[in-house]
This record gives sequence, structure tokens and C-alpha cells, in this order.
Amino acid sequence: MDKTSKLIIQELIKGNKGSEYKCSFDEGWLSETDISIDQLSERLNMRTEDIRAAVRYLVETEFLEYFQTSSGYIIGFHLAHRGLHWKHYNRKAIFDYIADKFPDFIAAIISLISLITSIIALSK
Repeated sequence: MDKTSKLIIQELIKGNKGSEYKCSFDEGWLSETDISIDQLSERLNMRTEDIRAAVRYLVETEFLEYFQTSSGYIIGFHLAHRGLHWKHYNRKAIFDYIADKFPDFIAAIISLISLITSIIALSK
């Protein structure tokens, strides 16, 4: 996860409302949300379009979810369960990667030991 995505998630978590803290794409929806994307971009000192791009990525990776009106018009986004617990999921991804690469690491160590043993044997 990149720096922008982390900042967005951390800012939404600061709202202390869990997944109920909502951010709208337009200031016209502020009556139904807690913050607009323009206000969020000012808080994070970033361009609004950069925030929109990061939101699209975070929705694809299931850290955020869009919410919509009853007529189906998407008006904003909020944290998903995965976004609320993003540190846990990132830690799990790292451990899964290490577990996946562990046999390769052991094989490399065994190969290195074999190489050193062969060099020592040939040098005598």
C-alpha cells in the first residue's frame, strides 16, 4: 500500500466513527456525510484528483467501499472492514509472503553451504 492510501485510511480512522465515517465526492452531499473529498484533500495537503485515484485503488483492494443514494447514485466512500483493520491485513500479507519464500531461502542457504564445502575440499 502506498503512502497516499495509508494517509487516507488513517484520516478516515481519525473520525472515530468506524465504517460510519463517510466522505462525499461533492460538497452538496455534506448533509449526509462527515467530510467532502475537497476537505479531505486540504487536510492531507494533496490534490483532489490524487485522492480520487487512491480511492479507486482502495475500493478495488476492498479497503474502502462506495455508498450510494436510494436511486443508485454513488455519492462517496467509507471504510470497509479491511480498511478499519488495515495494519492487520498488511502484516498478514507480509507473513504470507515470508512463509511462501521460506523454502527458497533455506534452499539458498544449503546451496551456499555446499559451495563453501566444495571450495574448501578442492583447496586442500
